[in-house]
Amino acid sequence: MILSRPREVTKSMKGAAKAMVYVVQRPRPRLGPDGTVCERDLRPAMEFGSLRYIFEAEERAAFQPSLGLDRVREVLSAFDPHEDYMLWPSMGDPATLYLVLLTLGGMRLPSVRFLYWSRELDQETGQRTRKGHYWVFTVDLNNHWMALMEPGRLARFEDTAMNGSGKNGSRAENRVWVPTVATTDVAPLRRIGR
Repeated sequence: MILSRPREVTKSMKGAAKAMVYVVQRPRPRLGPDGTVCERDLRPAMEFGSLRYIFEAEERAAFQPSLGLDRVREVLSAFDPHEDYMLWPSMGDPATLYLVLLTLGGMRLPSVRFLYWSRELDQETGQRTRKGHYWVFTVDLNNHWMALMEPGRLARFEDTAMNGSGKNGSRAENRVWVPTVATTDVAPLRRIGR
């Protein structure tokens, strides 16, 4: 589908009057266990602010990335990292998420707050239920930006000759982004138990 204008905001139930939850893409309706069509319930996210959908459920940004980027820049121009949140409801066109994350990265924000859905554990069965709650996952980008600006710290460009099977088997000159930090310098992420 061709990208359309973003729809109006859904009002918050309890969140701060100014806060906004930017939802990357409106979830598509799904078929419930009884055969009825159900909307994904994002009302718990409204405790953090009003919902603003960047992309509608049927939109595919991968087919029109430049229009998708225009949309993301327009909608996120009002994003306040101290008041607002981002929400990816774990479904839809992954290209919409890529465009949003690239745009947020280019905005040089000090931090971004994401809402993370945590499902409750049924004590009897040990299985995850559909019930749960959102918690705030904050990514502090200040140190990240300083490390990226440090000359030669994370990566550098190198000129390389690639033996390619391009047109007529020609060799192509390329500039390659080469990491300068060994993988042993990176702390492993903590594993989360089930």
